[in-house]
Amino acid sequence: MSVPFFHSEDGFPFVDAMKSNNVDLYKTVFSPDIGPSLAFIGFVQPASGGLLPVSEMQARWFLELCCAMEGDASKCQVPNVQLPSKSKMLASIAADKAEIARCAAFSDRSRLCCCMTRALH
Repeated sequence: MSVPFFHSEDGFPFVDAMKSNNVDLYKTVFSPDIGPSLAFIGFVQPASGGLLPVSEMQARWFLELCCAMEGDASKCQVPNVQLPSKSKMLASIAADKAEIARCAAFSDRSRLCCCMTRALH
């Protein structure tokens, strides 16, 4: 995967890992180092189903986080939505990777795989 508009020397260390699809993104969307201000929508290979419904869910989640960051909960459909702490995100990423290793053949592509049940919890 290539993201030429981000550079590791500009404070995006996860970019180097993207070259091998070995990206530590919480629920395949958020970098624990950056938080809710940047979302990678559609950077996932669903284990079943299509990419478009998963991407739509990711986009809706990001929109709710943006709404919550604005501070006006009346505009949000899901009030008080927020990301967990960095340590909880890292623990979830580790659990997701263990699940992928258990249920998918290891390849560069499988590193972006997500099981829908884990992605939604």
